Amino acid sequence: MKQNLQSSLLLLFGFILPSFGEVTLEGFYWMMEPSGRGSIGQNAIVGTRFDLEEDLGFGATENITGATVVLGGLLSIGGSYLNIDIEAENSIEKEINIQGLNFTASSDISSVLETQILRGFIRTGPNRGNFGIAGEAGVIYADVSATASGAGIGTASVDVSGGTLYVGAHVKMFITSNLGLQGGFRYSSWNFEAFEYDYFEYELSARLKVATFFGGAGYRSLTLDGADPDENFALDLELSGPIVYGGFEF
Repeated sequence: MKQNLQSSLLLLFGFILPSFGEVTLEGFYWMMEPSGRGSIGQNAIVGTRFDLEEDLGFGATENITGATVVLGGLLSIGGSYLNIDIEAENSIEKEINIQGLNFTASSDISSVLETQILRGFIRTGPNRGNFGIAGEAGVIYADVSATASGAGIGTASVDVSGGTLYVGAHVKMFITSNLGLQGGFRYSSWNFEAFEYDYFEYELSARLKVATFFGGAGYRSLTLDGADPDENFALDLELSGPIVYGGFEF
């Protein structure tokens, strides 16, 4: 499913990219730190609520890459892809029940967290010389997979995915002809039957443009809080840290 969606987006942008007067191609490198809490149960058994850093060992800075494409000017469309694949090991200090498996105190636990986030969006708004602000609306798809394993204990895993609409805004302000600031936010809240989640993301950065090339650095934060009682799964995830990016506008 994820590979088919990624391939479809690439084909879509490949066909329509030449027809737009303005094109922005951006790659980014995010030095983020994960934090949060979660639980994974089994059937009617509720799993122990664990801390990603204290219990599972996540918390070190992770280097994440992604890309964004924007086509158009006053009215533009775009897409973004973010892939997170991180691992951790820890010796737990208290007993944790994950998907029916008991990880006793002092057990060594190995964990993997994989998250893919895809966005497709439309932006529109006034652009007056050195200042521009655009409203943003689109569709976001997230796939979250988590695995925890221990020698002699077994492996617990869960995979939850879904997509929904979101709204946001994007702002650019140039201090000089080459140097400027930019920022934006995106928000979504979804509650359907038993499944519910909240998504919020913001970014602030300084931006330098020379001819068709641009680059910048700033700070980015993303929170994803979700619960799926059918899967007996809950996760409050926060990813935050400095980000650098670069690309071309033509």
